[in-house]
Amino acid sequence: MTLLKLILNLTTLCKGRWYRNGALWAAENGILNGYGNNIFGSGDTMTREQFIAALWRYAGSPESNSNIINYTYSKTAKL
Repeated sequence: MTLLKLILNLTTLCKGRWYRNGALWAAENGILNGYGNNIFGSGDTMTREQFIAALWRYAGSPESNSNIINYTYSKTAKL
């Protein structure tokens, strides 16, 4: 999806919504890109993976300097 189409879709989908300005800013800055095929999913629940990807893009898409494969998750976390 081109940036222009994404922003036009967001402008329509988010009209009157409290998150409109934030969604437009995130699209304009490459933080949120939608699903493709002119679908943004503004009413969808954000998954854990989508949230982490958005945070990673917001941080400037930094290279990893650690080995996540060896990460030990909390035994009490509900993953």
